[in-house]
Amino acid sequence: MTENVFTHFILVYHNPVAELQQTRKDVDHLAYQIEHWLHQDLQLKDSGGNPRLIYGFVINHESGFTFKRETLYRTARLTFQGKNKTSLPVA
Repeated sequence: MTENVFTHFILVYHNPVAELQQTRKDVDHLAYQIEHWLHQDLQLKDSGGNPRLIYGFVINHESGFTFKRETLYRTARLTFQGKNKTSLPVA
């Protein structure tokens, strides 16, 4: 068996920055809702109920700004990490 560790970055963009504290609150709340949704199924089961991961969870949550198409956005970046094992074919 080989162990596979996956790291995915989920970027959450909010409306262009207007009032700093309110936009930060909004984007952090949205990122928290995504994190909560991901943590409801730590094995990311498919439609048949079969687990895709041994475990997976958000290991980091960062808040910041992103400049995209000449507009400044308030953003959040979630780091999701998961682990599974793959059986290698027998030669």
